[in-house]
Amino acid sequence: MQVAFRSLLCLALCLSYVIPASAQQSLMAGATAERYTIPQGWKLAYAQGFEGGLNASIEHIDAIASPSSAIVHSGSRALIGTIRGDDQGVRWVLFPSAIGDAKEIYYSWWDYLSPETRQNDEMWIWQAHVRDPAFQEVFWAYWNTPNGEFNSNSSNLVGVSQGSPAQGARENADYMGIVPIHNTGWTQFEVHYRANSPGQSDGFLRIYRNGALLAKLENKNLNGQFSMQGMQTQVGGTYTKLLWKDSTGACTQGIGWGTGYDRCPDFNNCGCAPNVPIHQRALDDIIVMVPSSTNLSAPPPTPAPAAVPAAVGELRVE
Repeated sequence: MQVAFRSLLCLALCLSYVIPASAQQSLMAGATAERYTIPQGWKLAYAQGFEGGLNASIEHIDAIASPSSAIVHSGSRALIGTIRGDDQGVRWVLFPSAIGDAKEIYYSWWDYLSPETRQNDEMWIWQAHVRDPAFQEVFWAYWNTPNGEFNSNSSNLVGVSQGSPAQGARENADYMGIVPIHNTGWTQFEVHYRANSPGQSDGFLRIYRNGALLAKLENKNLNGQFSMQGMQTQVGGTYTKLLWKDSTGACTQGIGWGTGYDRCPDFNNCGCAPNVPIHQRALDDIIVMVPSSTNLSAPPPTPAPAAVPAAVGELRVE
C-alpha cells in the first residue's frame, strides 16, 4: 500500500476540561460474548466469541488471522494471528448491514498482545469509516513512540479523523498522551463513538481500558460533513514498521527522523533499523451495541460503503 506523504495532521495536545460523569465509567466492564448485560438505552447489534463459524455476509477477518484455541480469553477459541512484517495486522470487521441506521456505536472486546510485542510506527486499536467512494474514517491507534525510540513498551495514543477533505471529510489528529501498550496479558477495551451532526462540533469518541476511561474527544467535529450512517467498523488493525532515512538515503536513528522511508516486510531482516520481534495478537469476546432507537433492519445508504482492504487507512505522517 502507498502511504500518503504529507504534513502532520494537526497533531496537538488536547485541552483539558470536565468530562461528563456518565463518560467516566465504561458500560461493559468484564463482559464476554457469553456473559453480558445490555444497559438501558442500548440494544445488541452483534456478539462474536469465535466459538462457532463466521457470518461472511456481515463480518470479515484478515488473511493472517483465524479462530484458534492457542490463546483464548473465554470459551475455547479466539481470533489469533502472527505479525511478521510491516502492514500486517489482526482485525475483525463488522459490515454496515449489522448496525442498521446507527450513527452511534459502542464496542467492547478483549485484546491480547504477546509479551514480546513492541511498538514502533503504528498499531491500530479501533476504527469506523464510510466510503462512497469519498471516505471518512475515525480511529484510535498507538502512534510512534515517546522519544522516537525503536521497539518500545510505550506509545503515543492518538484519536484520528482523516479522509477526503475535498468532499467534506474532517482531517485531524489529537495527541492524547503516552500510554503503555497492552502486552502484559488480556486487556478489555471499550469504545463509544457518536458521530457529529454534519459540520458541527457535537460528536465524541471515548476509549476505555479495563473499565476505566483512557482518553476522550468531547464536543468535536470528528467526521466533517459525513453523517457516518452506514459505517463499517473494526477492532484491531494494521501494524506499521517504517525504515526512516535522511535526504541522502542513509538510515536515521529514530522513528520520524528523516525525510523519507522504506518498509520492513520481514521483521527478521529490517536492514537499517533494529529487527522487530515477531509477535501475536488475539481478539475475543466482541460485543457491539447501538442505541435502542436504532432500526437494525434499515438498509445501508445508497451507494453502500465499500469494504476496505486490510491495508487501507494508515495514518499519514511526515
